[in-house]
Amino acid sequence: MFDINNKKLERQLLSLDRWRSNNGNGIIIYPPGTGKTYVSILAVQKLNINKPNYITHVVVPTTKLKED
Repeated sequence: MFDINNKKLERQLLSLDRWRSNNGNGIIIYPPGTGKTYVSILAVQKLNINKPNYITHVVVPTTKLKED
């Protein structure tokens, strides 16, 4: 089990809300360790809830991220 950093989660959710308010256009640029991958997972989960018949393509820059 892990502890959730509430301040970090708040920032991640704010990023997701900003992205959604821009109709899902744009990119999230943050330094390493801020949770960009987690924000992406949250975005895909919300898309799957709202549009269950849509397909989500995930493009990653390295094989390591693909395996994760």
